[in-house]
Amino acid sequence: VTVSLLKLLCEWVFEMPKAVSQVLSSPSSVSLGLLIRSKKSSQDKKDGLMAIPSIAESVPALSGLLLGLCLEYMVETELASATAGENSAWTRETIMSLIQSMGVGKYLTLIDEWKTKSLPMPYWAGEKLSTIERRSFSIWYSHTVTLIRRRIVMTLAGSEDDNDSDSETEDDS
Repeated sequence: VTVSLLKLLCEWVFEMPKAVSQVLSSPSSVSLGLLIRSKKSSQDKKDGLMAIPSIAESVPALSGLLLGLCLEYMVETELASATAGENSAWTRETIMSLIQSMGVGKYLTLIDEWKTKSLPMPYWAGEKLSTIERRSFSIWYSHTVTLIRRRIVMTLAGSEDDNDSDSETEDDS
């Protein structure tokens, strides 16, 4: 269930700043910081998740993807803060702080490794039905990881503008 919900939230917040505000203003959003650092536990064995190891392993990656998407599509204006209400705990700085505390390289590896793996979709009964869904999600996931990588590099470099300012100055010469 966790994987399905994280997948749904990831697809919902994509290019939707209002959805980002809603997700981050939820009191449950605090658990994203824990899920991104989660490992397989004894509870996974009780829940039968060890039978499909990739389910438990994909939770941190999908949590990281969701936080990365929130970082990408978060709008930090007075209007957004007013509509989000309780969103004050999540800012670009707090998300970057969480990513940096676990290590930027480790975070990027965490979300990158699922570009080549097939994310588990436990709700599908048969492989024939899930092939198109898996392929579509895989393409979307790969594109999304690239967006998140770009945002993290821009944030670390101190540039919040999507345009390449270096190329503009070279053209003016």
